[in-house]
Amino acid sequence: FDDEDDSKGRADQGHELTAFKSPSAKTFKRWYDAYFGCDMDVMALLPRHHGPGPKLFTIKPVSIAFAHKCATGYLDRSRPTKADTYRVYLGEIQDHNKQQPAHLQVEKVSRKKFEAMIGNFDAFHVAASRFGEKYAVRKFMAIRRSFNVVAPGQRIEMDFVNVDLMSLLTETGIWNVLPSVIQDKIPRVRIYFGAAIDVATRKILAFKASLAPNGASAVATIRMIMSDKRHLSTYVGAQTPWIAKLRPRFITHDNGSEFISKVTQGVLRRGRINASRPAAGEPVCRPFIEKLFHTLGLLIAPYFDGRTFHNVVAKGDYDPQKHASLLVEELIKVFIFAICDIYHNKPHDGLGGNTPHNAWVEATQEYEIDYPPSPIEMLHIFGHKTKRRITPYG
Repeated sequence: FDDEDDSKGRADQGHELTAFKSPSAKTFKRWYDAYFGCDMDVMALLPRHHGPGPKLFTIKPVSIAFAHKCATGYLDRSRPTKADTYRVYLGEIQDHNKQQPAHLQVEKVSRKKFEAMIGNFDAFHVAASRFGEKYAVRKFMAIRRSFNVVAPGQRIEMDFVNVDLMSLLTETGIWNVLPSVIQDKIPRVRIYFGAAIDVATRKILAFKASLAPNGASAVATIRMIMSDKRHLSTYVGAQTPWIAKLRPRFITHDNGSEFISKVTQGVLRRGRINASRPAAGEPVCRPFIEKLFHTLGLLIAPYFDGRTFHNVVAKGDYDPQKHASLLVEELIKVFIFAICDIYHNKPHDGLGGNTPHNAWVEATQEYEIDYPPSPIEMLHIFGHKTKRRITPYG
């Protein structure tokens, strides 16, 4: 052997070696099969994970809220481009960070994610803000004429959307009006929002939320479609009553476990409701409920004073699970108010500038609807069958 480097040291001296953990038996078997399955090509062992990149909510919430506030600058009659709006955003970041200490400075959001925020804005609201309401009505009137669903209940779309609570508040602009003491106590939990929308009128027929959806959550959403909801609009102080209720003729939903469960399918059969679910992996056929939250958030932020969550965070001991449940309950009240008084009375891009409330009233007068079942039939549809032993007392 040739001693090329005497710096290796003596044999009785310690050396620092770089070692890698050995793979588990399952991982080794997967690598083994991939290697010999590709005729011993070492390229088969290379990692193929490209990843979606860092998610939006990995950035500080205050940075996302700052970006959302600047993104609303796109909604201006001067009609700036998305690139112009992003350049203004970068300039405002620099001005903001110069005046703030290091721990209060905001991070930059990439241009792609910034433009994604703009893309989530309501289409009619964007057109009306940039070109005027008359132009928006003319633009979307053609879209309204292209629909073949005209009667209420003819097609109802249901879905549960998994939303990160922190991202929901920041991306809708609600985070900007929350006091810092409340912002610090917002937990990182994921909420499942379930909703049902009538395609003909864009009227929201049901709105539910839960931390873990199941068949019972889907059944509760279906029951809400057929139930009177005026007490909910009164409870949240809305001026427009939530009058929409009917027996659905056709419901479309996705392949989620809460919809394909035996409990949910049994309710649909007993209620004589036709249902269909598109093939998995076809998002075009799925409902447009996720877009709803960005629409509601953009509209409700100016009316939101930040005191809604104050009673929740002001409660004594901090229990994360209970805290999250209370926040969801308060958030539901906010969204119900937004649905009744804002969304239902706002011109909709899918209705040619008409509002969902007016479209519902006009459609129910023009077309026959299937009225909700009687209380006895509702008990038959949604009741639980149980077995009981007969005793001398009955």
